[in-house]
Amino acid sequence: MKKLFVLSLLMSFSLLLVSCSKDDNTVTPAPTYKISGTVTDAEGNFLADITVNLTGAAQKTTTTDASGAYTFEELTSGSDFTVTVTSTDYDFETASVSFAGLSQDETADFTAKDGIVGVWLSAGTNVAPLLNVIFAGVGGVDSIYATFNSDKSYTV
Repeated sequence: MKKLFVLSLLMSFSLLLVSCSKDDNTVTPAPTYKISGTVTDAEGNFLADITVNLTGAAQKTTTTDASGAYTFEELTSGSDFTVTVTSTDYDFETASVSFAGLSQDETADFTAKDGIVGVWLSAGTNVAPLLNVIFAGVGGVDSIYATFNSDKSYTV
C-alpha cells in the first residue's frame, strides 16, 4: 500500500511538472527595420555631409558619409515614417519619401537637380561694380534679377 501511495504521489508530481509551462503572458517585441539610402548629384557623384531627417513614429537626424550613404535603424514595424533630405547647396528631384506601415527594410535614394533652378537677386552693394561703370550714363544699376529654369534656360 505504501508503494502504491508513493507511486501515486510521484505520478501526481510528474503531472504537475508537465502541466507547468512557460508563462503565456510573454510579449514578443515587434520586429524592427531600417531605412537607408544614398544621396548623389545629377552626375551620380556621392554627396557627403547632406542632412537627412526622419519624421513620423520616430524623429531622427543624420548626415551622409563620404559615400553619400545614410541609415536609420531600429524602426518599429507597422509605423509610418518620412525621410527628407535638405541642403543649402542643392535642390533635389524628390526631397522626401514616405513609408506607411513599415514592414521590411526600405531604401530611399535622393538625387540633386542638375544646375540652379529659381530666382536670383543681387541688389545694393552686391551688384557687380563693373555694371555700374558700364551703365553709369543711365544712372547705374541698383539690382539684377535672374530666373533659372529647369530646362537650363535663364533670363536676366
